[in-house]
Amino acid sequence: MPLSTIAIGGPSVRVSITRVGQQARVTFSGTAGQRVSLGMTDVTLGTSTWFGSSWYIQKPDGNTLLGGQVGTDGRSIDTEL
Repeated sequence: MPLSTIAIGGPSVRVSITRVGQQARVTFSGTAGQRVSLGMTDVTLGTSTWFGSSWYIQKPDGNTLLGGQVGTDGRSIDTEL
């Protein structure tokens, strides 16, 4: 599983997934109440503009804070931790 670390306010990180069913994990540190924006672009897995890959933001305890689908059009999320 590809593993990367990002920083809120930091530079973009490219994550490469090469086959269907493969998973990647990107971690970051945040504080409750902090706003975080996540952008996914250049998605090439699948052919649908709205569906192809699943994404999740998980809390430190492993529970999901937010999740959804992303297709070749990409996706932007802005939420509060």
